[in-house]
Amino acid sequence: MAVARLGSITLDCAEPEPLAVFWAEMLGRTIVVTEEKHIIVRLPQVFLTALRVPEYQPPVWPEEVPPKQIHLDLAVDDLDDAQEQAVRLGAVVSPY
Repeated sequence: MAVARLGSITLDCAEPEPLAVFWAEMLGRTIVVTEEKHIIVRLPQVFLTALRVPEYQPPVWPEEVPPKQIHLDLAVDDLDDAQEQAVRLGAVVSPY
């Protein structure tokens, strides 16, 4: 029997609103909490939280400074279409 269940995935960021809006639109979900320091998106089995972190420095992959803070794998039916939509929503395509 499981000891715990995953309740939330939290993404550190400088500005929670654009990050939460991006993920809500990308995944077709709803923002359920909006606070100054964090915004929460409800996913089917977990919450996704965008959390404002003072002096946040975004990761630069594949460099290690600053290190990446999270890695998410998304499943899609059409990779090219999904990438196009993600970029339209504000994603940046990695050169790697």
